[in-house]
Amino acid sequence: MRRIDLGVFEPAEHIPPDRLIGDLVSLATFLGPESRRPDGAARAAVVMKQWADGNPALLAEAETIAHREHHEDAAEILHHAHDLAAI
Repeated sequence: MRRIDLGVFEPAEHIPPDRLIGDLVSLATFLGPESRRPDGAARAAVVMKQWADGNPALLAEAETIAHREHHEDAAEILHHAHDLAAI
């Protein structure tokens, strides 16, 4: 996963895991309104899977946090992304 931070790309191995999960939840929350469009949740899930480098454990943890914070659209997208990554 790559993160944009003030115009600098940081490799995922240099980002603390808690910050990485927070970034996933934030991105999924941003993409949340896409779940109301036809096939929007599926397209957003592909983006989330790519952002997480296909790591199902990371996506599952982000989904749990999204549920806990009542971001249901984000949790749905992360759930789809987790399913894609688990294949």
